[in-house]
Amino acid sequence: MLSVRPDAAAPSISRLETDSALLEEALEAGRRAVLAQFAPAARS
Repeated sequence: MLSVRPDAAAPSISRLETDSALLEEALEAGRRAVLAQFAPAARS
């Protein structure tokens, strides 16, 4: 199992968050974290 976490600058959201701009920013931070985690493997 691999745990990938966004950097500390990513917004903290609750499970009931409804602010779409904040949710979009948080999802983008997660996407960047995943890409950063797997980018070295993709280059091999």
